[in-house]
Amino acid sequence: MITLLCNISDNKLRITLLCGEIIWRYKYICNRNNQVDKIIKQTKLAKGAMLKAIRRQKNIIINE
Repeated sequence: MITLLCNISDNKLRITLLCGEIIWRYKYICNRNNQVDKIIKQTKLAKGAMLKAIRRQKNIIINE
């Protein structure tokens, strides 16, 4: 099992994983030990939507 460290600035960590033709995007909430506490959102993206998702993800991080 991998321990994921969190983004301290906004207490959220987003990870994009490519599994075959499907791109999964996960959003985590962190606990006080700066480790992932639970998954609060999970989306499945088509392969062609990856660049849009990455751009949208960057915009969300910047805007928050």
